[in-house]
Amino acid sequence: MQIINLSEKMVFSDKSLTKKIVYRDQDVLAFVLNFKSGQILPTHNHPGMVTILLVLKGKGSLH
Repeated sequence: MQIINLSEKMVFSDKSLTKKIVYRDQDVLAFVLNFKSGQILPTHNHPGMVTILLVLKGKGSLH
């Protein structure tokens, strides 16, 4: 078993959100998206995939 410290994946940029991979195999992709205040992720979808969102710190809105 691998233990991953998610705080190490919390890396922010003034230019845009950042995406840090936590785990990847042929069936699963887990990553952390880091947003500074005012940054957004454009609307998009992932057909045929399951998406799970977990807020680790702060708050936001999902539309």
